Amino acid sequence: MVFRIIGIILLLLAIWQFVQARNGWQVYKNKSQRTDNALRVYGFAYSFFIALLLVVLGLSALLGVFS
Repeated sequence: MVFRIIGIILLLLAIWQFVQARNGWQVYKNKSQRTDNALRVYGFAYSFFIALLLVVLGLSALLGVFS
């Protein structure tokens, strides 16, 4: 039961992370200038990676891999 709650929380966090990463990417894509830091793209990639990791952990917790 606890793992299901944790899984749901992790999936909700993953959805939130995807939305925030997408919003940040859209702002960067539309308002970036030539002097912006190129390493910001790596931050967005890392953000999407964290969201994907949260999805995997959430689904694993829901399916009972950890119990």
